[in-house]
Amino acid sequence: MKLISFFVILMSHIIASAQQFIDYYNLRNESIFQFYNNNYQTADSLMSEALMLKIRITKDIYYHAIVNAHLKNPHKTKRLLELAKSSKGISTKWLESDKDLFISTLDTEWYQQFIDSVKSDNKVYFNRLQSEPVLKEIIDALIERDQMYRSELIDSLNIAQSELDTLLLLNDIKVQQDLIEIITKHGWPDQAPETLNTILLHFTPQNYYQYAGLILNEVKKGNLDPYWYASMVDRLELLINQNPCFYGIWGDCNIESNEIVKRRREIGLSPYWNGPFRLYSKVKFVNKLSSN
Repeated sequence: MKLISFFVILMSHIIASAQQFIDYYNLRNESIFQFYNNNYQTADSLMSEALMLKIRITKDIYYHAIVNAHLKNPHKTKRLLELAKSSKGISTKWLESDKDLFISTLDTEWYQQFIDSVKSDNKVYFNRLQSEPVLKEIIDALIERDQMYRSELIDSLNIAQSELDTLLLLNDIKVQQDLIEIITKHGWPDQAPETLNTILLHFTPQNYYQYAGLILNEVKKGNLDPYWYASMVDRLELLINQNPCFYGIWGDCNIESNEIVKRRREIGLSPYWNGPFRLYSKVKFVNKLSSN
């Protein structure tokens, strides 16, 4: 009886945690929608509500700092930048590209010192990764293997197309199985390069049907951006069922969008934009939507 009670409590915690990430993503997405419509105060309120869920994603905290820089809130902007810095580091490229915005709200000397401290912290973090290279090396090799029979160099090998197709399929199956093994043991790898997501797009139909639920669980745990999962689903649904519009990522989905929007919100995917933050593009049905 005690074991059953423990299992029920554990499952309730997992379900609640999964829903927490979906709620977080949806609040963040609404905040970004308001931000791009210059409604900075509403964007700030929505992102503050999202952060109350105790989820810390560096790029989102940094985005919240940008919102407050627009609002000319120096103390909150500084606090958010420091929080982002402590949450696995900030891209110094972002700090340089957004410098004019931040120094319009913050003291120039403070901001330059902040950039210098971020560079120093990032160097320490990078060196630590280099000293623990095992999983990183496996992931890098996996990405390279995924491209083995897709490289332009293949053309110079004079391999018959039928043979190339067979080699590609066998290689894809092995690469995907190795990725699944990593996810099963470690979850979606922390700080993995975005090129790892390309493997999801190359999933065979069999692996897609077998492991899509496992990949979705990584989204619900907050380990994988919903965009990459949705990209995989849309590509495979197009190849298998000629349906590119499950989430509306790839296809010409200029249709009544209620079902697509519902599906997107169920996994925390923005109904307004495609792509990871700072690389967004509007989806074709964006004009049919409101923030309600």
